[in-house]
Amino acid sequence: MKIIASLLAGFAGFYIGMLLWVQFTRWLGLLFVSGSRHGGDFLGEPKRRLIWAIPFLGLLHPAPWLLGAAAYLGYRAFLGDLAAGWNWFFGGLLLAFTLMLATGASAFMRWRSRAER
Repeated sequence: MKIIASLLAGFAGFYIGMLLWVQFTRWLGLLFVSGSRHGGDFLGEPKRRLIWAIPFLGLLHPAPWLLGAAAYLGYRAFLGDLAAGWNWFFGGLLLAFTLMLATGASAFMRWRSRAER
């Protein structure tokens, strides 16, 4: 029964890690758009940036808070301060985050090689 509970904790961590990855990439996209110049066909020449919004995005978006909480609790689980099931949970979360980071880096590298052609 303990093995099933550990595997369920690992699966839950993997699932939460995928959800956390979506929030993290959304947050990075918002930071990128805020720092980029805005313009276009109907906006005129690109010249305006939304630098004033970056502190609000850093403080009010849930992604940095969730990442900070996951890092803190993961560190506590690594030290052994939490129950054994949490090790499986954070192992699954780390596996999901690593998998999505590798997938994103691979897609970015392919995109860059296509853009250079």
